[in-house]
Amino acid sequence: MSTEEPTTLRDPRPGDFVPPDRNPRSPRKEAAAEEKVDAAAAEPQTQIPASDVEQQAAERAQLYEDMAKGLSPVEDYQAYLKEMGISEEKAQQIIDDLFTKSFYVEKVSLTKRVSAMLRTREHADTLRLQTALEVQRPVYTYAMEEVTTRYNMAASLQSFGDTTFTFPDVGADKEEIERLFDVRLAYVERMPDPAFYKLSGLLAKFDRNIAAVMREGVAENF
Repeated sequence: MSTEEPTTLRDPRPGDFVPPDRNPRSPRKEAAAEEKVDAAAAEPQTQIPASDVEQQAAERAQLYEDMAKGLSPVEDYQAYLKEMGISEEKAQQIIDDLFTKSFYVEKVSLTKRVSAMLRTREHADTLRLQTALEVQRPVYTYAMEEVTTRYNMAASLQSFGDTTFTFPDVGADKEEIERLFDVRLAYVERMPDPAFYKLSGLLAKFDRNIAAVMREGVAENF
């Protein structure tokens, strides 16, 4: 007579004999696990909505990206000038003066009665500034910015109020160039603080406009 255990397809139940190599499933544990999964799936996902500022910034970035893809170099350049508030006539004047005279001069107003004339700088002025920063080695950022502004202003200041400064002629020797620069630098260093900082803001705007006019696209447009 065979002693083999009869084969059954149902799961073992409480009270059944279970051989050592078989473990009954626990229906209650499986149900609990399924219930936990279902609860997790049913839990709503919380998403933090973007703020109005972030949404507007994203829309502007997308707009600029679409414009950049859709515009030709000339159209892109013209759109950029318009965005910067620079007319094409003024851009044309700046470019003509830079390529024919080697410099461009613009009048800026400090008050209703006081104005100054700012002039574009030469590469020699950039080299002079680099040397000054290497020699003086300012430790703090504000000190470095002050040196940079002071040297750039002295290199660009053609007149202030009733005072007019002389710039070296083409072909002038280095001694004469540095002597005339030192005169302008001494004047800037004696300038009242409020006037210095007012003029420094106008100089920064002047430099931004020149950089905008001379950006990529100028060759195709003019």
